Amino acid sequence: MKTSRRTLILFAAILCALVVPFVFATAQQVEPSTYGGLKWRLVGPFRGGRVITVAGVPSQPNTYYFGAVAGGVWKTTDGGNTWDPLFEKQSVSSIGAITSPR
Repeated sequence: MKTSRRTLILFAAILCALVVPFVFATAQQVEPSTYGGLKWRLVGPFRGGRVITVAGVPSQPNTYYFGAVAGGVWKTTDGGNTWDPLFEKQSVSSIGAITSPR
């Protein structure tokens, strides 16, 4: 019996459609105890977006400044747990560079 090329391709496509989802479904299962102790927290300004520049203060290891692409300068003194806006009352939102105080 001679099998046409089209039939073989169709069979291979059906086989892939049945097998591939099973492979990915089993590969993505993670034991809940792996991440059960983790708690969600905000690690930056709400909707801070992309960052254009960052600077830390060498003498203060938990103090950082960053300039957001959408504008504004933010500061943290607790290693990033909370951020305070420093540039919100300025008429220009563009940030080109940040230099940390010594």
